[in-house]
Amino acid sequence: MNRRAVRELRDARRRTGRRATALATACVVLVALVLYGAPVPRLSEELYLPLTRHVGDPSFLAGDWTMRGAFGEHWVFTHTFGPVAAAIPLGLFGWLGRLIAWTVLAALLVRLGGRLGLSPLAAAAALTLWLVANQALIGGDWMFGTFEAKTIADVLVVGALLTATERRVGPTIVLLGLAVSFHPGLGGWAAFAGGAALLADPTTRHRSSCPSGSRSAPRAPGRHCVATRSERTPPPRPSRRVSWTCGSGSRCATSAWRRWLRSRSLTLPTPTSSAPTCRT
Repeated sequence: MNRRAVRELRDARRRTGRRATALATACVVLVALVLYGAPVPRLSEELYLPLTRHVGDPSFLAGDWTMRGAFGEHWVFTHTFGPVAAAIPLGLFGWLGRLIAWTVLAALLVRLGGRLGLSPLAAAAALTLWLVANQALIGGDWMFGTFEAKTIADVLVVGALLTATERRVGPTIVLLGLAVSFHPGLGGWAAFAGGAALLADPTTRHRSSCPSGSRSAPRAPGRHCVATRSERTPPPRPSRRVSWTCGSGSRCATSAWRRWLRSRSLTLPTPTSSAPTCRT
């Protein structure tokens, strides 16, 4: 099989996976809308949607004393979405927020299921059962239900979980920090648990505690710092036309391989008994 056929097969599998993920996401969003979509406003939206509109348009409910509170815990949300809420009807703002935020949240949950070894359709089936079970076996908490600061924080926390499973420390910390900014209660607990998980994993603990971007940073005994981008680059494949110089005491490596080994602070053992057999 030539390279073109392999590439086409790989692209076909990727397209199939994307279609399955999109279908699974659409199913989850449809079930969530049927179960928790209406009415708008719903639950705490009765306060937070008018408050967001009031921040974007101070003339809206200007004489209502309930709008005079500080509401500092939702400052980021109200000031981020206030201009949008002021430009469109309040009901339409709530529905648009649901459709966009719930779609992103469902897609991230499906991808997170894939990181756990589930196919997109299996993840969609599990999420559907979870939605039918009122999204919580105990505690009565929820993720799909409204559009408010908690919804955005849920999206950021699930995104942080997804990046954490890939052991990407930087994006995980940024997403958890944004979750705290949008909803200090939910984001604070998620940041505490996520930080503990990153420190419990030896790989992410070493990456989060080492200086970044400097190859010459000091490394204490027993401390394994994350490699820089140049060090993470895989070694170049030697061309078949390159001549290998072999003999007693030689490393039998091309100049490209020697440069890569030097950047990784590695060396090849020197043969002692007999010279290696190399081809040109």
